[in-house]
Amino acid sequence: MKLADSIIQEDVRLTFSEDKVAQLLLTYINKIVTRDDIAKALWGNRWIERYSEYMIDKTIYRLRKKLLNDYKITTLRKRGYILSKQNEDLTSLFKEALPVKDSQGITPPLHYLEYMNDKKNYIFSSGPRKY
Repeated sequence: MKLADSIIQEDVRLTFSEDKVAQLLLTYINKIVTRDDIAKALWGNRWIERYSEYMIDKTIYRLRKKLLNDYKITTLRKRGYILSKQNEDLTSLFKEALPVKDSQGITPPLHYLEYMNDKKNYIFSSGPRKY
């Protein structure tokens, strides 16, 4: 019997991905587990090139349906997930001042902004087309 089996409903089987995520969440019960941590658990050393938001979301979704009623997975937006017992008070974690990292690519680099704002780089130098 695996450690993750203690939080899963009877007669329910976990996929390989679900089992890895369940093991990780159970190891860090009542602590925040980031999406990057989940990706590392799922894809190992190649997690950056294989990273998939959809796969992480889908795995968490399926895992939530298979948990015992005593447990829940809470999403902390832009921070990660927390596995806890249903009656656990997690307000201290919600209020905890953790730095929130913006996703890479949200703010374009300066050279890109300069290029895009330079009028000589417009495709239509005479301005927008009139139809």
